[in-house]
Amino acid sequence: MSANAGQNIEHDSTMTKSLKVALFSLNGQKFAIPASSVIEIVKSVSIVTLPEAPSIVEGLFNYRGKIIPLLDIRERFNMPKRSLHHHDYFLVAQTPHCLSAIRVDAISDVSDIQWESLENHVLKDSRYFSGIAKLEDGLVLIHDFASFLSDDEASSIKLILEKQSGA
Repeated sequence: MSANAGQNIEHDSTMTKSLKVALFSLNGQKFAIPASSVIEIVKSVSIVTLPEAPSIVEGLFNYRGKIIPLLDIRERFNMPKRSLHHHDYFLVAQTPHCLSAIRVDAISDVSDIQWESLENHVLKDSRYFSGIAKLEDGLVLIHDFASFLSDDEASSIKLILEKQSGA
């Protein structure tokens, strides 16, 4: 999977007939993120919490020798908090601001969603989702990782990461 954060899922006739997505679950609900945004999916590891970090930052962890933030997707989606489990996964992606990850309960699949099954207009005013897709087993919200952080949150994270690296 490559890192192209901020993929717009508007259909273009020159594009393929489908959107490749990584499907994941969170509190029993199914979500997706364009596969082009995902760098890697890794098993959870221990994290270091930072009291001065914005509430969206669950902590920091070592990803291939680089310290990156783990963002709290549960907080963003107003879901109940849950402690880190050894069976969780970290979905690592490049946002416009920084390399980061979100913790998910499970990764179901990497799948192609046909453009005809996408409903972009339903979530036009949503900041965190770029569409909803109708799948055989139900609906899936397509997460827009590029807009996950506000500019203030991104700036705070950048300062924290600079402090941690001694920059």
